[in-house]
Amino acid sequence: AALATSAITLSLAIFGLHSFLSSDLVLGTNQYPSIGYTLAELVGFVAWMYLPPISVALIGVITLVILKHHVTARLRFLWLFFLCMSLAAALVSGALLSRDVLHCGIFFCQNAKAGEASDPTGLINSIGLWILVLAVGLAIAVFCTVSAAAAGGQARKDPPPLVRRLILQQRRRCMAGACLAIVVIPLCFLLTTVLPPQFKAMHLAKGGGDLRAYMAMRVSGAEYDGAWMQTMNIELSNSAVLKLFPDTLIYYGFLEVVAIVSVFAAALPGFRRLLARHCIRGTSLGEILLLSLFVCMLVLWLWYWLHDHSFENGRWKGGTERIARSLGMTAVLVMSLTLLPAAKTSLWLEALGVSWESSLWIHRWLGRLTVILMLGHVVAFWIDFAALDIFPHDILAIPTFYPMNGPKPKDPQGDDWTISMMQLIGYPSILALGLPPLRRRTNWELFKYFHYVFMALIPATLLHAPSAWYFMLGSIGFWLVDASLRFASAAKSTPLLAVAAHDAEGGVTELRLDKAFNEPGQYCFVNVPEVSLWEWHPFSLCSSPLDGSAQMCIKNMGQGSFTGRLHDLAKQKSESGSSFAVNMDGPYGPPLDPTPYSAILLVAGGIGITPMHSNFRLLAQLSNRSELPASLELVRLVWIARSEALFRILLESLSECLRPGQFEVVLYLNDPAGTNPSPPSICSTPGLTVLVGRPSFNSWFEEVGSQVRGERQILVKACGPEPMTLAAESAARGRERFVFESELFIL
Repeated sequence: AALATSAITLSLAIFGLHSFLSSDLVLGTNQYPSIGYTLAELVGFVAWMYLPPISVALIGVITLVILKHHVTARLRFLWLFFLCMSLAAALVSGALLSRDVLHCGIFFCQNAKAGEASDPTGLINSIGLWILVLAVGLAIAVFCTVSAAAAGGQARKDPPPLVRRLILQQRRRCMAGACLAIVVIPLCFLLTTVLPPQFKAMHLAKGGGDLRAYMAMRVSGAEYDGAWMQTMNIELSNSAVLKLFPDTLIYYGFLEVVAIVSVFAAALPGFRRLLARHCIRGTSLGEILLLSLFVCMLVLWLWYWLHDHSFENGRWKGGTERIARSLGMTAVLVMSLTLLPAAKTSLWLEALGVSWESSLWIHRWLGRLTVILMLGHVVAFWIDFAALDIFPHDILAIPTFYPMNGPKPKDPQGDDWTISMMQLIGYPSILALGLPPLRRRTNWELFKYFHYVFMALIPATLLHAPSAWYFMLGSIGFWLVDASLRFASAAKSTPLLAVAAHDAEGGVTELRLDKAFNEPGQYCFVNVPEVSLWEWHPFSLCSSPLDGSAQMCIKNMGQGSFTGRLHDLAKQKSESGSSFAVNMDGPYGPPLDPTPYSAILLVAGGIGITPMHSNFRLLAQLSNRSELPASLELVRLVWIARSEALFRILLESLSECLRPGQFEVVLYLNDPAGTNPSPPSICSTPGLTVLVGRPSFNSWFEEVGSQVRGERQILVKACGPEPMTLAAESAARGRERFVFESELFIL
């Protein structure tokens, strides 16, 4: 069914693309007053924007199933042959469509000879370049995926000693920041100075207005006379002029400053600690600095577009038209930044020293701002349409009256087809990205699937908005690389070593997998095909990196949920002694550096014990290997649960780590419903204390603060129900030496 759906969607997409590229508009054969395309042709192009991501996702799922499950060698060979032929066809198609600009090397077309006007709009060459780049990326991703699957599981080896691991982390941060500051950002900026902002010039044809003419052109009239920010032209030769636009300087200047600061933070421990210092309501100084830089960039950006920029040689000097266009360009800016934290593995996360989940708040706020700006862009144009007497017709029309050169004509003859295209894609995108987040926590799958509308929105924006690719180039590249790496990682063999279904607190599924990882408290996205081919959910790793395997304890969240079906499957398989396939993406999560602290306090509530147990166990193992700093005097784990049965799942493992006075565990049996009136049967032992009720974080932190001397900080890490986490945070924030970190994150 997935293969048939993929074939149908891809065939419809190709047919729709061919239909539009064969229209009079694209071929340049239309004559006024004809608009050059029909409703069916434009709808076919929109279908090409929507359908390929669906087809690629289905092919990816089929590939994982075939590579990681028991299928015949013949079937696996036939599928890989089909993939290779499909990618070869895409490469050839992309090369043929973009042959006009490929033969001169795209960036070196200033001296190329003009050919026949086979692509007067530049759209065919632009689409060809898109297909070619994506096909090359998919070919590399498929090669890496097949190689990863053929290589089998990862060789299990212990992570390097703590000191060496911290040194390697610092070096990786420095290298990532330097790579961004010296290579990636300057290269992206250089491309914006050479290539045209829109697809309309991506061709080589007689008569001017092509790629050669743009490269040799000196930009003038982009800003008003006397404007504060002006476009600069740097003439390299008679046929090559670099154009430094103020908006690109603002954007890439912001990114360059952030990259340089990240290098200094990685190289200078004192500066790094300064940026990590919490100032206002748990917000770090580094986050405040980043926000300040963003506000400065936004102010300069709005000043340029609202005040300095001359839209179409001063045609729109004020009013709603100028506001609408400025809001649209600001939406492009924020959309470009929104994509950066969407990549789970990228140079930016490495350079800034943050994990993906800790940067999600940036992605959320930028995403909301993008939707608001898109909505403002639309509403401002509606107001302008009303002033032009073309409202409500142009709200959704093919073709539109807008843009008009003179009085309103009798029939709509707007020559900008990207407006209608963007209406068909932008309106659903605003709804798909704006409404599901309101129910993100109650229906995660709906929220996730609606989010993928961005795979149609981004290409549509590149075609519709002038110079959009100038800002989205790097963001799209990072996301595509990240998606390829994660797909290849998911294809690696992850044998299930053991499975158990516990009845504690409604059900806990325990998985033990042959998976290597280097940091405690990390998490992986897990897919179990026998439960669902499509659902991937994040679960914390419970074991230590030194244990030699990855352990997960997953709470049953109710009948019909992913975890509920997984628990039923685990119970069935454990009773029959059989196994099942598990796909994993990850691990992800921040590293642990215990060197700045004199004490580490781990607070867990319920199943939130999983990352805390991983941290506690690794610290104890490092202590046994004499790798912990002598300044770390105390590591204490406090675990609150409603039943002893949950304690007993990890009790033996915790007991192995106890060392009275240094590694201690306190268990709180908190049963508000009174379902377990008998006293705890787990006895207190040296290093292990069993109590009934809830802990008083204020009293506990005060005791630890007086017990641990010196000026070093005391780290509090918490994971569990939100009220418990907030209570621990409130008690820690008011104390001078205490640093609070929450392991709780919401996707």
